[in-house]
Order: sequence, then structure tokens, then C-alpha cells
Amino acid sequence: MSKNKTLGRPRKELGRPRKELVLPLGKFTVNDLIPLNPAIKCRLTLYTRVGELVSNRTVRSTGDVLAGKVGKPLDIFQRVSSYRAIKARKAAAKARKLAGVVVDLTPSAAPVTA
Repeated sequence: MSKNKTLGRPRKELGRPRKELVLPLGKFTVNDLIPLNPAIKCRLTLYTRVGELVSNRTVRSTGDVLAGKVGKPLDIFQRVSSYRAIKARKAAAKARKLAGVVVDLTPSAAPVTA
């Protein structure tokens, strides 16, 4: 039997510590992450980390793509917190707009035709 078992001991993370990924506010592409994260040299790391954030539901894909140049179009991403804030602002603006509309629900007399 191996003596290297971790019975009752917490498992330490292996390898070097992860570098923190900085995300911009609003919508962004992977190309926008490159100048914000100079410590991360590899583009594949950025794609992998954004994929993890999408699966954790911290970041969402908007479904739009940025095209116009040669190569594969870039997906556009957005923080979920920013998406929810924009959605709440739109709902509040719609509620303010509808608050000014007066709806009369009292029954009115129907016209009598003879």
C-alpha cells in the first residue's frame, strides 16, 4: 500500500498559481483581453479561461460575432452582471414610460340600439 495517501489532509493545488484574468466592462472579444492581461502571454489561455467563465455563467456569449477581417470571426462576450444591469435599466425605463399612461378600468355604459 502506498504511503502517499492524503487521508484527512486537504489537497494542495498542484502547479503554479493561476494568474488573475481582468475583464473589461461591457461587451468584449478575446482581442480586447490581450492589452488588459499582459501577464498572460498565450492566446489559448485567454480562450480557455473565457470558456471556463462561460461554463460557470460568469460571462455570457451574446451570440454576435465581430467579422470583417481575414480569419474566423470573433465571438462577442459580456459579463452576466453587466447584462443583468442593462436589462434592469431597460425594464425600469419601460415601467417609467408606462407609469404615465392612465388606464380606466371602470365599466362604461354600453350604447343601446333599438
